[in-house]
Amino acid sequence: MLKSSQHSIVVGDRCVDLARETLCDGHGDIVPLRPRAWAVLRLLAKRAGQLVGKDEILDEVWSDCEVTRIPSFRPSATSGAPWETRADRP
Repeated sequence: MLKSSQHSIVVGDRCVDLARETLCDGHGDIVPLRPRAWAVLRLLAKRAGQLVGKDEILDEVWSDCEVTRIPSFRPSATSGAPWETRADRP
């Protein structure tokens, strides 16, 4: 179940607090997230109920990196290829 307000979104027993930039579990404890994981979560939370495309996520979260698709050693019709990121260097 998804409940939304201006500053937070509740999904099941988790709460995404956009004002405080935190994710809390069902006990109210903060779930530690790395910066890019938080950026993805924030983008998806702000766009709750909407389709967010891969390119939009890459542009929003990894705008400071070059993201390239690397070949899979075990290609499968149902599996996606892994992604590799490299920070741009001047």
